[in-house]
Amino acid sequence: MPPTGLTLIQLRTEILADVGQSGLVLTSAQLNTLINFGLERIQNNHDWKGLQNVTDLSYLSSTDGIAVPADYTSEYGVWHFDGTNPDTGLKMHPIPPIDRRLWLERGTAVQVFQQFPRPSLTGFYYYIWNSLLWIAPRPATTITVRLHYIKRLVELVADGDTNFFTINYPAMLKWATLVEVFAFLHDMEKAQFAEGVFTRYLYGAIATDRKARWRAGDQQQVGGSPISGQLGPGPKETS
Repeated sequence: MPPTGLTLIQLRTEILADVGQSGLVLTSAQLNTLINFGLERIQNNHDWKGLQNVTDLSYLSSTDGIAVPADYTSEYGVWHFDGTNPDTGLKMHPIPPIDRRLWLERGTAVQVFQQFPRPSLTGFYYYIWNSLLWIAPRPATTITVRLHYIKRLVELVADGDTNFFTINYPAMLKWATLVEVFAFLHDMEKAQFAEGVFTRYLYGAIATDRKARWRAGDQQQVGGSPISGQLGPGPKETS
């Protein structure tokens, strides 16, 4: 049976009970703000699988960058999606990242000598700058770019609101909020204690989240690049 977790109002009730303060001291609005501060703290510590999202973007031949989704925080993978391929396993082709400055400087450089050639790219590359996703070189025709990314959750506002963390990790969110609450009340000793409890919950939750990934380890690179572990040795040189 899936976990039910806590709603926003249930979370506020538990926090008030732990703090030992009445609603006259900490209002619902103040608690909601502190809960969302705790939520932000959790989101910034890890790329949670429950925050993975996907969207398809049409990149026109005349496009100079295309806006990433409003809830985008970081990319998890960028792909060229070919919907015409009859093999469903080969519809997505990884688009590797490229350094924006390197591309702009080398792509416009005059080829004056062999040691500094202008780049000749095979396939597409991407970079993200100023909240825009850019494909280099610019495609000759419209292509579909599939963006796998980590999203930012909307704030908890209504009493019945829930999200990935209130359902799956309510205790972690409660203690993250208690850090903010005790700091707000200028009780730094209790805030430090809450920080220690929250950290233990956080490490356990991250370990659980990593085990559930479809490929192990932290996300280090995107676009089909290796995720964890060292690259194996290359082919031996022959003379």
